Amino acid sequence: MLLVKVNDTKSCFLPLVATKSEISWYPYVDGCGLQCDNVLFTEADHTHAHIFIAAAGSLCFFCTLFTVVSAIFVCIKFCILALFL
Repeated sequence: MLLVKVNDTKSCFLPLVATKSEISWYPYVDGCGLQCDNVLFTEADHTHAHIFIAAAGSLCFFCTLFTVVSAIFVCIKFCILALFL
């Protein structure tokens, strides 16, 4: 026989939250559904991740820009030098 546990308490345990929408109910836990936000990370964790990704992306962009500008500068320098030889 399959034992099905039904939520008979008035509260929901994390990461579930109380909801009145039956469509949102978690299977076999009436009255509780998953949170809309990420259940593993807090809002502060999301902010720190966004800042880290923005900083790493900016560093990557400026390194690439420096490389491209340096390559163009060297190419122009050698092209002008080749004209005088």
